[in-house]
Amino acid sequence: MDTPELLAKAKALPHEPGCYVMKDGAGKEIYIGKAKDLRRRVTSYFQPRDRAPKDIALIENIADFEYIVTESEIEAVLLESRMIKDLRPKYNFMLKNNELYPYIEVTMGEDFPRVLVTRRQQTGQSRYFGPFRSASELRVVLGILGRIFRFRVCNLKIREHDKKRRFARPCLNFHIGLCLAPCTLKVSKETYRKQIAKLLLFFSGKKKDLIKEIQREMEAAAGAFHFEEASLLRDSVTALENINNAPAL
Repeated sequence: MDTPELLAKAKALPHEPGCYVMKDGAGKEIYIGKAKDLRRRVTSYFQPRDRAPKDIALIENIADFEYIVTESEIEAVLLESRMIKDLRPKYNFMLKNNELYPYIEVTMGEDFPRVLVTRRQQTGQSRYFGPFRSASELRVVLGILGRIFRFRVCNLKIREHDKKRRFARPCLNFHIGLCLAPCTLKVSKETYRKQIAKLLLFFSGKKKDLIKEIQREMEAAAGAFHFEEASLLRDSVTALENINNAPAL
């Protein structure tokens, strides 16, 4: 397609969050991006404006594009990272000027795993998700997800049977609903790691499956008259369903 055709196609996109895949004349994926508004973002590629030479080189090689709509901008960020990892389009890496991409690290080798932003993957038991294009956006995403899954981000070494932890005081993250405070043994290893398993399910793009799982837990808790637990699970479902209303990245 020439530029007018690409612009017309872009103007037909929905005003929804999602990912777009730019392709060259051979149909090969050369760039992947995410957008809060697909129509506005993709249209901008084909409109006259001053650009950096590296951006001009990308646009001159675009012959077509595809797109995927997501339910929220956060899910677009996660989908973008999975697609970049799988397809490794050359312009994503060229436009970063050889900087190391940020990743999410989940330290599964610990009794109470941490969730961190890192630029280096190391051997061990940690799970990594990425690469992501922006560390600042990634920290916003983790801040939003922290209110749902309440994982820890500190560097404390916490073991399940460390009785001294009973006398510790939780940090601010516990009091503002961002952490379950395993540092004070307020949560068991089993319960905490169940939350981490749910977070991993979300990172894998299985939000609908996750919501169904939490709803089953909610129904079971209510059936056993554990109404406080059921209420917390209901809040988690509501937060996941409304994650598209999270602050813009």
